[in-house]
Amino acid sequence: MRIKCVGLLFLLIFPSSAFASASPCGKSGMTVLRANDGGGFIFYVFREGPDFAFELPGKETSFPDGLSGPRRFLIDGIHFESLLVKPSAFMKSEKGVADLEILKKHQAYEFEFMQKTPTPLRQLIELGPREKPAANGQPSFTFYLWEAADPRDPKGARQYFLSTVSGGEVTVLSAIVPNQAKEGEAMRAFNSYASSFQHVLKKEQCPEKASK
Repeated sequence: MRIKCVGLLFLLIFPSSAFASASPCGKSGMTVLRANDGGGFIFYVFREGPDFAFELPGKETSFPDGLSGPRRFLIDGIHFESLLVKPSAFMKSEKGVADLEILKKHQAYEFEFMQKTPTPLRQLIELGPREKPAANGQPSFTFYLWEAADPRDPKGARQYFLSTVSGGEVTVLSAIVPNQAKEGEAMRAFNSYASSFQHVLKKEQCPEKASK
């Protein structure tokens, strides 16, 4: 499935007190719009908690499962997936635990699960955290990037995971990169994701065609 995206300027500004826990746009699914400069796409992800949005660079995108199924999409040959994971899936309680520690526990949980499958990606490479300070009514976010690679083929396929804690969940952007030549594109995507990631806190900031 391919969609034709419309123009949009990706800048959401909120009053400093505008924090919300409910979803203003929808309960599931996502909507994708083309960025104003034509050089990327803006993704709105809907959930029970605060909806969120982010921008990824690229020229062409497609959605093998549509916009209401699993949030999987291709951008210029890289397979992405946007995931939501409850901390209760991998730890007893997250109360009082720093976001970075939650993300590291999620990494251990995800990588351990991968090792139970026939994947050749047996090497864990930690690429480290990144902080985004609170600004314009948005909370601060801690991002954590790691990679699963094939130790027998350092130039081959690998999978990246960029995670953050948002609305009581671990939100993950996963990217399957077919070869080392695509690594630079993946890094640009992750930089864009971390820089642009934000909660959608007001209904008037929702996209025109939000999935319900």
